[in-house]
Amino acid sequence: MKIGDIVEHINKKNKSGCLDDKKYVVYGKCRMKNPTTREWVDAIQYKEADNISGDIYVRELEDFKSRFKLFE
Repeated sequence: MKIGDIVEHINKKNKSGCLDDKKYVVYGKCRMKNPTTREWVDAIQYKEADNISGDIYVRELEDFKSRFKLFE
């Protein structure tokens, strides 16, 4: 995935049973510190596609790849 791609959750229901059918835009790439191992890892920044001025979310790259797919 690259900056500007529109993505969506692979599994639309989260652990609490709520539906998450929002679209997100990949905003950037960064590094983040893993809170458990304290090692720096590659990460993805993303935002809600319908709320570009809203919050920026960050997720570890491998976790992001396992939870999101390109919107078709």
